[in-house]
Amino acid sequence: MSCASRLLLSLVLALASPLYADSILEGKAAFAKGDYPAAAEAFRSALSTNGPSAGLYYNLAMAEQKSGRRAEAAVSLRRALMLDPRMIDARIALSEIERSQGVPLARHQVGARSWPNTRRSKPF
Repeated sequence: MSCASRLLLSLVLALASPLYADSILEGKAAFAKGDYPAAAEAFRSALSTNGPSAGLYYNLAMAEQKSGRRAEAAVSLRRALMLDPRMIDARIALSEIERSQGVPLARHQVGARSWPNTRRSKPF
Protein backbone atom coordinates (compact mmCIF):
# COMPACT_ATOMS: atom_id res chain seq x y z
CA MET A 1 0.00 0.00 0.00
CA SER A 2 1.43 3.35 -0.95
CA CYS A 3 2.01 6.14 1.53
CA ALA A 4 -0.78 8.21 -0.02
CA SER A 5 -3.22 5.27 0.26
CA ARG A 6 -2.34 4.78 3.92
CA LEU A 7 -2.80 8.46 4.60
CA LEU A 8 -6.18 8.49 2.87
CA LEU A 9 -7.30 5.39 4.80
CA SER A 10 -6.20 6.97 8.08
CA LEU A 11 -8.09 10.15 7.27
CA VAL A 12 -11.28 8.24 6.38
CA LEU A 13 -11.10 6.20 9.59
CA ALA A 14 -10.42 9.28 11.70
CA LEU A 15 -13.41 11.08 10.22
CA ALA A 16 -15.76 8.10 10.43
CA SER A 17 -15.02 7.20 14.04
CA PRO A 18 -16.45 10.40 15.60
CA LEU A 19 -19.52 10.14 13.36
CA TYR A 20 -20.05 6.59 14.56
CA ALA A 21 -19.67 7.57 18.21
CA ASP A 22 -21.92 10.61 17.73
CA SER A 23 -24.64 8.45 16.17
CA ILE A 24 -24.52 6.03 19.07
CA LEU A 25 -24.68 8.82 21.63
CA GLU A 26 -27.57 10.43 19.74
CA GLY A 27 -29.37 7.10 19.68
CA LYS A 28 -28.87 6.50 23.39
CA ALA A 29 -30.02 10.04 24.22
CA ALA A 30 -33.10 9.77 22.01
CA PHE A 31 -33.97 6.39 23.53
CA ALA A 32 -33.63 7.79 27.05
CA LYS A 33 -36.00 10.66 26.11
CA GLY A 34 -38.51 8.23 24.66
CA ASP A 35 -37.96 9.38 21.08
CA TYR A 36 -37.72 5.85 19.73
CA PRO A 37 -37.97 6.65 15.99
CA ALA A 38 -35.03 9.08 16.32
CA ALA A 39 -33.10 6.49 18.32
CA ALA A 40 -33.69 3.87 15.63
CA GLU A 41 -32.54 6.29 12.93
CA ALA A 42 -29.36 7.11 14.86
CA PHE A 43 -28.56 3.42 15.37
CA ARG A 44 -29.17 2.76 11.66
CA SER A 45 -26.78 5.59 10.87
CA ALA A 46 -24.13 4.10 13.15
CA LEU A 47 -24.57 0.71 11.47
CA SER A 48 -24.23 2.21 7.99
CA THR A 49 -21.14 4.17 9.04
CA ASN A 50 -19.23 1.39 10.76
CA GLY A 51 -20.79 -1.86 9.61
CA PRO A 52 -22.49 -4.70 11.45
CA SER A 53 -22.42 -4.91 15.24
CA ALA A 54 -24.47 -7.25 17.43
CA GLY A 55 -24.83 -4.57 20.10
CA LEU A 56 -26.00 -1.93 17.64
CA TYR A 57 -28.50 -4.30 16.05
CA TYR A 58 -29.81 -5.09 19.53
CA ASN A 59 -30.15 -1.36 20.35
CA LEU A 60 -31.85 -0.77 17.01
CA ALA A 61 -34.26 -3.63 17.71
CA MET A 62 -35.20 -2.21 21.10
CA ALA A 63 -35.90 1.21 19.56
CA GLU A 64 -37.91 -0.39 16.74
CA GLN A 65 -39.89 -2.48 19.21
CA LYS A 66 -40.69 0.58 21.36
CA SER A 67 -41.80 2.35 18.14
CA GLY A 68 -44.28 -0.45 17.49
CA ARG A 69 -42.29 -1.83 14.57
CA ARG A 70 -42.14 -5.41 15.82
CA ALA A 71 -41.38 -7.05 12.46
CA GLU A 72 -38.37 -4.78 11.92
CA ALA A 73 -37.29 -5.39 15.52
CA ALA A 74 -37.40 -9.15 14.92
CA VAL A 75 -35.18 -8.77 11.85
CA SER A 76 -32.67 -6.65 13.80
CA LEU A 77 -32.64 -9.19 16.63
CA ARG A 78 -31.97 -12.02 14.17
CA ARG A 79 -29.07 -10.01 12.74
CA ALA A 80 -27.69 -9.46 16.25
CA LEU A 81 -27.93 -13.19 16.92
CA MET A 82 -26.20 -14.03 13.65
CA LEU A 83 -23.27 -11.89 14.78
CA ASP A 84 -23.34 -13.10 18.39
CA PRO A 85 -25.41 -16.27 18.92
CA ARG A 86 -24.72 -16.12 22.69
CA MET A 87 -26.54 -12.79 23.18
CA ILE A 88 -29.24 -14.03 25.55
CA ASP A 89 -31.12 -10.71 25.79
CA ALA A 90 -31.58 -10.68 22.01
CA ARG A 91 -32.76 -14.29 22.09
CA ILE A 92 -35.28 -13.52 24.84
CA ALA A 93 -36.57 -10.38 23.09
CA LEU A 94 -36.95 -12.26 19.79
CA SER A 95 -38.78 -15.05 21.60
CA GLU A 96 -41.19 -12.52 23.14
CA ILE A 97 -41.90 -10.92 19.76
CA GLU A 98 -42.47 -14.29 18.12
CA ARG A 99 -44.70 -15.46 20.98
CA SER A 100 -46.80 -12.26 20.69
CA GLN A 101 -47.27 -13.05 16.99
CA GLY A 102 -48.37 -16.62 17.72
CA VAL A 103 -45.14 -18.36 16.75
CA PRO A 104 -44.75 -21.45 18.97
CA LEU A 105 -41.60 -21.78 21.03
CA ALA A 106 -39.02 -24.18 19.70
CA ARG A 107 -37.56 -26.61 22.20
CA HIS A 108 -34.22 -24.77 22.14
CA GLN A 109 -35.93 -21.51 23.14
CA VAL A 110 -37.56 -22.78 26.31
CA GLY A 111 -34.74 -21.88 28.66
CA ALA A 112 -31.36 -20.22 28.66
CA ARG A 113 -29.84 -23.35 30.23
CA SER A 114 -30.34 -25.23 27.00
CA TRP A 115 -28.00 -22.74 25.32
CA PRO A 116 -24.46 -23.29 26.58
CA ASN A 117 -22.14 -20.32 26.85
CA THR A 118 -24.90 -17.73 26.70
CA ARG A 119 -24.32 -14.23 27.99
CA ARG A 120 -26.49 -11.28 28.82
CA SER A 121 -25.98 -8.27 26.64
CA LYS A 122 -24.90 -5.06 28.24
CA PRO A 123 -27.56 -2.38 28.60
CA PHE A 124 -27.12 0.80 26.66
